[in-house]
Amino acid sequence: MTERDATLRAPARRDRRAHIARALSLTTLIVVAVAGGWEGWRLGVWSTGRPGPGLWPVVVSAALLIAVLEAFRKEHDHQAEPLPHTSWRRELFAFSSLAAYIVAFAYLGAIVPTAIFLLLWLRFLAREPWTLSIVLALAGTAGVYFMFSVLLGIPFPSGPLT
Repeated sequence: MTERDATLRAPARRDRRAHIARALSLTTLIVVAVAGGWEGWRLGVWSTGRPGPGLWPVVVSAALLIAVLEAFRKEHDHQAEPLPHTSWRRELFAFSSLAAYIVAFAYLGAIVPTAIFLLLWLRFLAREPWTLSIVLALAGTAGVYFMFSVLLGIPFPSGPLT
């Protein structure tokens, strides 16, 4: 094999490895969605006229499953645009900020970490302008609070501001 042949085959091998990595990632997410939905169902979705502790895990798991199945469909649709390449730094930021949100949620309650989390994601991952990021983060936090506390009657974990 000549050097030119090796150069031509390298992108094909990279594409194949990337395809396998995406398929494994999506399969893992399907397993997580099904397991989360199953556990949420076991907790109870509805009880005595009110939402049960498993309602939110079932809803999130169903949304995740739908998103993953759509990603699988797009992966195999040859007319679809390829998924954009993201930097490992952005992925690390997304993962670490989500982990920090989970920890902060336990110590600070729901309101403050949710607002900060949404602000960071909107500004640095979605790359929205600061003004729009602040407005959407506050509106999103208010919407989540209204949905759970007012409409569903599910109290939020208390924090220093609640």
